[in-house]
Amino acid sequence: MDIGQLVTCLAGSLDSDVDVQKAAESRLESVKNTPGYGVALVKVVLAKEIPEGTRHLAAVLLKQDVKRHWQDEAPFVNDADKRTIRELLAQALSDPSSKLRTAVGVAIATIAGFDWPENWPHLLGVLTTAIKERKDPNLVQGALRCLSMFASDIDDQQLATVLPVLLPELRIIASLGGNDEEQMKRRSISIVYGFLQSLAVMSGIYPQETQALIEPHVGSWMEVFLSILTAPITLKDMDHWGVVIETVKCTIQFLVNFPKLMSSYTELIMKSACSLLLSSFPMFSSEIISQEVEDAEFDSDGDNTDLQTLVSQIFELVQTLIGKRYACAFKSSVPDLMYLTIGYMQMTETQVGTWMSDPNQYLASESEELFTARVSGEVLINAMVETYEGDGITALMGAIERHMQESFVAKSQGKSDWWKCREAAIACIGHISDSFGEFDGDGSHPKFNAAGILDTLFKNDVDVTDPCPYLVGRVLSIVGQMANFVSTSQAEGFVRAAVIGLKSPNPPPVKIGSCMVVSNLCPLLSSDRLKTMLPDIYESMKHLMEECTEEMLNLVLETLTQIIKVDKETAPKFEPYLTPLVLKTWSENMNDPLFGPPAMAAIEAFSENEACLGSLCGSMLPTLSAAISSHKTQEASVVEGSLDLITILLKGRHPEVAKMVYMAIAPALVDLLTTSDDHGILQSGTQLLQAVVRVGGEGMLSWGNADPQTTLGIILNIIRRILAPDMDDAPALHIGQVVNCLLQYMPVAFASCLPQLIEMLVTKLNQVNMSPVMISLLLVFCRMVHANARELVDVLSGMSVRQKDGSVASGLQVVMSIWAERSLEISGAFNIRLSVTALAVLLKSGHPKLNDIQVRGKMVSLESGVRTRSKSRADPERWTIIPLPVKIFLVLVDTLMESEGASEEFVDDIDEEGRVHEWDRPLQYLNGKMVSAGDYLSRCAAIAPTMDDEPDDPNDPIAKIDLMEFITSELKSIAAADRSFFQTCTEHLNPMQLQIVQEACQ
Repeated sequence: MDIGQLVTCLAGSLDSDVDVQKAAESRLESVKNTPGYGVALVKVVLAKEIPEGTRHLAAVLLKQDVKRHWQDEAPFVNDADKRTIRELLAQALSDPSSKLRTAVGVAIATIAGFDWPENWPHLLGVLTTAIKERKDPNLVQGALRCLSMFASDIDDQQLATVLPVLLPELRIIASLGGNDEEQMKRRSISIVYGFLQSLAVMSGIYPQETQALIEPHVGSWMEVFLSILTAPITLKDMDHWGVVIETVKCTIQFLVNFPKLMSSYTELIMKSACSLLLSSFPMFSSEIISQEVEDAEFDSDGDNTDLQTLVSQIFELVQTLIGKRYACAFKSSVPDLMYLTIGYMQMTETQVGTWMSDPNQYLASESEELFTARVSGEVLINAMVETYEGDGITALMGAIERHMQESFVAKSQGKSDWWKCREAAIACIGHISDSFGEFDGDGSHPKFNAAGILDTLFKNDVDVTDPCPYLVGRVLSIVGQMANFVSTSQAEGFVRAAVIGLKSPNPPPVKIGSCMVVSNLCPLLSSDRLKTMLPDIYESMKHLMEECTEEMLNLVLETLTQIIKVDKETAPKFEPYLTPLVLKTWSENMNDPLFGPPAMAAIEAFSENEACLGSLCGSMLPTLSAAISSHKTQEASVVEGSLDLITILLKGRHPEVAKMVYMAIAPALVDLLTTSDDHGILQSGTQLLQAVVRVGGEGMLSWGNADPQTTLGIILNIIRRILAPDMDDAPALHIGQVVNCLLQYMPVAFASCLPQLIEMLVTKLNQVNMSPVMISLLLVFCRMVHANARELVDVLSGMSVRQKDGSVASGLQVVMSIWAERSLEISGAFNIRLSVTALAVLLKSGHPKLNDIQVRGKMVSLESGVRTRSKSRADPERWTIIPLPVKIFLVLVDTLMESEGASEEFVDDIDEEGRVHEWDRPLQYLNGKMVSAGDYLSRCAAIAPTMDDEPDDPNDPIAKIDLMEFITSELKSIAAADRSFFQTCTEHLNPMQLQIVQEACQ
């Protein structure tokens, strides 16, 4: 490739003339896939007579070419070009331009990701030699920059060779004096950081070897680090800030991964860190807190080196030091450290301006900006409270009081920023308020006087003549967080203040805090106390919804939902004005998880108020039914969401509402369910059909003067379509619930359809692959068993079904094989009750056909070791085959074990290093498989009665069954009625299961 033409194209693409630029870029695009392109770019990079901008662009394009065509995407760089590029590129690391060295370092690191060490074995030697010899400062800088980019990717074998050579050389560079060497110092320490990350991984496999590898270097490097940490930080020496940041990161790695080697240095490190925080605070206060900072600051290599990042890293170092291993040594420093940390958490002038004008920033910035002193300080304070418990809270309250007093003094002196330290102190109360109750008056610490603090904040910061908006907003925000500590009288006072705060022209912090108070404290007040305030609150919500955007809108919707839930009288007056706004928000943001679900929650809250339902339906149904009617041309998400919203209207189970809904959408719903192929639409449509059947019962068959048999035929056709063998699995996800509702609420009308329905269910169950769909269909058979077990067995045993392998089996074999195999996958307290009790009913029926069914029993133990996919294909899982009645007995025993496990408490095992281990319990044997303790406890949680899976009928007797008592009774009954069968079953039990059965039958 002609170098001159390439240089012309590169220069042209940097030209200010747009036409020249486009023409040059077009020529570059036409040659970039030709052989020799990458080599030509390297030669341009090396040609120092060419302008730096052009050479830098060549390096950037080279990196892009390597990333795309080295081995991932055709046309690939040929082997000859690869060798030439590798040989030439390292020469550019000595370029005088820092910008170019960085670009070349990135290109080399990108190639190393593909070729090193196999196809570029001498790369590490080239970089190591450059650093060790230190003949050319530019080459040293370039080698350091390049090595820092892939130091953490060096494997254990390479580390064992490289570390003894490089660590002493890097330490010499890190010890250099003079401001001109700061970039080299930072880069050398960042390489050590990468090495330490690799060593951390290596220590998990080779702990002794790793410690032996790093131990000789710890003392010398700690000497360097302590020297850096004790040096003062000045405002003008920004490059030194970067050195300190990297030093702190490395020190944390040493402390976390090699705590025993660091034990003699922790006191000096803590002293240096605290001294650094103390000496840096005046500069931080004057430059960050008291001034507006437009953009983050970067060093000459483009790395972030601002004071916020530096302080955040030091906070992380301190947090590491006060972990459980080192906590006792630094307990005396906690009060002063708390006080200093709160000082760093003060709002900056940049935040003051931004948060006053932009509510979205006020809500989002604290949770999203990870490297700010405010957020890092909050994390550190939480860590100190967690570590020192009651002593930590006592120290924090003392620090908060000191800042409170200082704010009063500053205010009396006329200082304009007097409120900042007070606002930070108040914020800290909210951050750790959940911890107050844990150590509240435990004998060794003073009782946390929540009522007194709240009264003081209300008196001094809210109920004043000329309140500071940031203090009002912060107080209201933390009061919302501390709802558990707020008395009724205090709640009323704060809610009244919030009502005022919600009105314009109050700034965003006040309105946001007011929303939090309304949302969290209104549920504490009676209707009598609220009724005079509610009109103003609803009016404010309406105005806020009209004017606010983004995160603020999410908060407003959540607040509105809470108000609707606590109010039954005023809501109907404002629903006609609010529902269109909520519906508009939903329609514009239905696919956005930040706004769509909260908007639906507000509509659901209105729907739970019977007095709102008529108006709510009148507002929503025309729009939603129109969306459903145009499902063939409408966007699928709009149709699906409209179906979901209509389903919400039926949650209250009001027949007149169900009829109103049905009359408005029935033709469109039927057309949708019989013609649409969209999975989401069909799932939402079947859920809506289920809701209509559940509320309307058999009466809905004749709504609109329809012929009941015609309506029933339409429903059956919908079920037939969705259960059709050629229909995908996903649409049938909720069809089982529809059928169960028909069985429950239309037993007489639906009786004639049962034979063909059973055939459809068995056929679909036999060929479906999605486990949730299988479970949904199995639950229908559970219902049928409870209705008439023997009749169902007769019907199923008389059916012939062709299975996936071509063999023919009875419907009973198909259903019971899948049921026995998938019983462990049924989740939710009610569904587990339904399934287990149905199995018990089957067993109790004594139907002789059950004995003919053979199902999986226990998994046969295979060779030890990890079972890869190839092993699984060559030697698939093998199971014992046992009679169905025995399998049912085993399922009952497993469920009894789970029921007992659901009532136990398990404590995580935390070792002295602070690592959390899996529950210290033996493997459990469930459904023929050994499962881990974690899986076992997940199953126990699913069976616990706290699960939110209510039955369709709240009065369903199955929901009231005590499963432990039921199974115990069944096992005793089996043991008494058929001792021979009982003995056969117990022979299949392991020792733990046998013990459970023996205890149950005592």
